[in-house]
Amino acid sequence: MNNNITLNASMRSNLLSLRNISKQMDKTQLILATGKKVNSAIDNASAYYQARSLTNRAADLTALLDAMGQGIQTIEAANAGLDKADDLLNLAQSTANSALENLKIPEKSYFESLVGNDGAVVTNAQELLAAVNAGKETICVYGKIDIEEQVVYLKANQKLVGIGYYGKFDSDTNKFSALNFDYTRNVGRSFVNVLNGSNVISDLEINVQSAGLADCNAIYVNNTKDILIKNISINANANGVRIVASENIRLEGSNYFNLVGDDTITAIVSNNSSADIYGETTIKNIGDKYNYGLNGNINIYGKLNIYSEGSFSFPVTTNTGKITFKSTSEVNMMGYNNMCILQASTTPGIMTFEVGARLNYQNQGSFVAEKDVTVTGNTGSGGHIFITAAYLRKNLTDFKETAYSWKEVDFEGDKYGIKGKVEEDYTEQFNKIFMQYDKLLKDSTYQGINLLLNGQLKIDYNENRTSSFLVKGFDISSKSIGMEKVSWLVAEDVQKTLDQILNAKVCIRNTSAQLGNYYSIIQTRINFTEALTDVLETGADNLTLADMNEASAEYLTLQTRQQLAINSLSLASQSAQGILSIF
Repeated sequence: MNNNITLNASMRSNLLSLRNISKQMDKTQLILATGKKVNSAIDNASAYYQARSLTNRAADLTALLDAMGQGIQTIEAANAGLDKADDLLNLAQSTANSALENLKIPEKSYFESLVGNDGAVVTNAQELLAAVNAGKETICVYGKIDIEEQVVYLKANQKLVGIGYYGKFDSDTNKFSALNFDYTRNVGRSFVNVLNGSNVISDLEINVQSAGLADCNAIYVNNTKDILIKNISINANANGVRIVASENIRLEGSNYFNLVGDDTITAIVSNNSSADIYGETTIKNIGDKYNYGLNGNINIYGKLNIYSEGSFSFPVTTNTGKITFKSTSEVNMMGYNNMCILQASTTPGIMTFEVGARLNYQNQGSFVAEKDVTVTGNTGSGGHIFITAAYLRKNLTDFKETAYSWKEVDFEGDKYGIKGKVEEDYTEQFNKIFMQYDKLLKDSTYQGINLLLNGQLKIDYNENRTSSFLVKGFDISSKSIGMEKVSWLVAEDVQKTLDQILNAKVCIRNTSAQLGNYYSIIQTRINFTEALTDVLETGADNLTLADMNEASAEYLTLQTRQQLAINSLSLASQSAQGILSIF
């Protein structure tokens, strides 16, 4: 039996049209559902695979964005550690400053442990003289000692020092270690005598109240050698330091001479000897008769400040010897009319200015010697040469005068005195803070990377790993930046720590600046990658996305065509239905 049903041509044509319309409607429905005109390679192989390549690259870059973001977080973790490390340094700095502000004078026993069995720490005249006579090597003056009319004769190799010899202590008072002499008889006398050689006189205040005669001396050095005078403050109506027939006499550090006398007074006089002046020496010389700053054979290597008053002022003088202004010297003079005077008697005195020496006059300009110049006094009795800028212009062809503004000089003398020993509580507080510093750095880790302890971070910029950026870490551990656990004893120890803190803060700020640069570089790449990802995805969309308005209109048209095709099929079938009328 044949089950095939034969359809006429018209019906077959309409069925074929309906079938095609249905396929087109299915395709349009997929476009409307996905929003894409290319959903597979069948739709458009070229566009499909181009879009897929762009989309895959965008996905790879998006994955790299996550890694870059984690890199940013690593830098932020390091920066947070830096901020708090700086806070700890500020706290440590505050503790150190408090330690300086609350120093105490060390007990006598502290200095006894320093001088040892061969030394002595003395608190009165009897102990001082006994220690000198006993030949103690180091004699430390603790406090102010009234010697009255007695004098001190140092033996060979003895050191007479104040407690400042063991550290630069500061105070609101004058020198803590002082010798006070009171001798008013009208007879010349020297109060600290150095006659045997290899001696040190350091960090002392020597106060002399005498009859004010020209042959009274606060310190007298005679027929000896190898003497060091350092950080001495002399207040006297007598000569400061008189040096006779001696060799290798050196003044170093910060020395101050405040002299007032009724007779001829000289701050430093050297006869038949040679004295070398280093460091900074300040002379305030106010006398009623003759005031001399320097006189004799003297070499000036450091800085010399001279203030002098009175009718007869001779700040720098030599009548039989030679004064040499070395190339490193600077001499500042003020307070008198006759600025720098060379006085010559029967034997000419000589002054030599080496290249680079500076001589500054108040209100009269200054000079720098461009070449050596020697000034020699005349041979007439009582002859003088006044060394002024005009004299130098005449006698030194390369002389160049420059403007000079007088700088304030402390003519009140050395103020640092004594504060003393650091209290242990401050040392303990500082060390507790110090221990937290390294702990904080160790905790500044993010995902196992610590940029503050030499860690490194590599960030890839493209999907092929051919473009990358290496963030190099830093080592700002306490050891690396020069910080250390402290055991403060005196002010100098604390100051050393403060210097270390300042250096550490500079290091932290430099590190913070570099981390900021890293952050900016990575953030720029993040912004670029995000923009590039948008470009890639937009490019893929341009290849595959459909026009939804067009697709909607097309679908509506297909629906209309489908309805028309159905109606056409119905009309075609009516001719077949006519056969039923026969029956």
